[in-house]
Amino acid sequence: MRDYPSQRVLTVEGTGKNGRIYLAEVKLGTLTEKGIIRMLQRLVASHLTPAEIIAASLPQNATGYRPLLEPKITASEIRVGVMPYYVATVTPSDSDGAALTFRPAPRSAPPRRWF
Repeated sequence: MRDYPSQRVLTVEGTGKNGRIYLAEVKLGTLTEKGIIRMLQRLVASHLTPAEIIAASLPQNATGYRPLLEPKITASEIRVGVMPYYVATVTPSDSDGAALTFRPAPRSAPPRRWF
């Protein structure tokens, strides 16, 4: 049941080997796109081992890197994880047929080393 009947909502769904493991709805506008990605990464990381989290945190060109926390952004959803994975989609309200589209994150320069 929706707590926000007149507004579009962000639906967050987690799926594992045996089907749905999590479902939540968040009022649209509460989180930015970057915030949605971070939230999904945190949800996925809760299922990973410390070694997998470290491997997923390495730079993409580093030996041992694994794309376990890499977001995949399409026009209709943001997905993070392999198995289990979490997906965020925007669901229009009953009175609003317009759909929100996500835009792929721009490629940025690699972060500078702090040491």
